Amino acid sequence: MTPDIAMDQAQLEIGRVGRRVCNMMNALPPLTSKLATQQEQSAAVEALGKIETLEQQVDILHGHILFYLGRLRKEPLSQAQSDRQIMLISVTDQLESIADLIEDTLVPIMDKSLHAEISISPEMQSTLDEIQDKVAHALLDSVNAIRRGDTQRAKRVLNTKRTLNALLDKVLAHQAERLVEHNPNRLQLFSIEMEWTESLKRVYTVTKRIAKLHLREKET
Repeated sequence: MTPDIAMDQAQLEIGRVGRRVCNMMNALPPLTSKLATQQEQSAAVEALGKIETLEQQVDILHGHILFYLGRLRKEPLSQAQSDRQIMLISVTDQLESIADLIEDTLVPIMDKSLHAEISISPEMQSTLDEIQDKVAHALLDSVNAIRRGDTQRAKRVLNTKRTLNALLDKVLAHQAERLVEHNPNRLQLFSIEMEWTESLKRVYTVTKRIAKLHLREKET
């Protein structure tokens, strides 16, 4: 098998990893508290279990792909082939990093919120859900940019930054208003909501790296 064909095969496998990471992000329920309905709490718990299963699959595929790509170094590679190999390794690592962020950061925040006596305001819930939706769509675009060689999707990921920043500013403004309220749980609510938004922002930051890797490859 030639290096180019081998890397085509690796890229298909990376697409499988990407789909699973997207499924993890899509399975992530909206931020839910102990004060939510029993149905909402049950759905959140079930979703967290699904995310854990997907993350284990991502870890296994990640290891296989890196081993496979590493073996290509035994063959002489052109500069273009070497650059592509490095790009594929980096994309694989970035996808695994997103899976880790979801499993090790967002899932624990969700678990903490499910045991907290907090009440998320309808306005804040709407903003948090919109941020989560934008990040999920950006992740899907970045994965499809790699899978399909779609430059427009990669550019769309980068263009999401302005919208996300505006939503994050909206969260901060709302938080500033809520902090003056005489709610004994306001600091816990503040902490959970900020951890959630910061973690989603980190997912988007890694997602942008994947899009930039695709664009960089297309420019060379």
